[in-house]
Amino acid sequence: MANIQQIVKEIKKSLSSFDLNKAVEMSDNEAKTRMYLVEPF
Repeated sequence: MANIQQIVKEIKKSLSSFDLNKAVEMSDNEAKTRMYLVEPF
């Protein structure tokens, strides 16, 4: 089982590299919205 601190570290790393403005800009339909905004989380 993964260590909680390792999980938190990975989530923080993912969030810090996530470009919300670019994801919103690329999301022009439902499928793309799911791909860029929902699935990364």
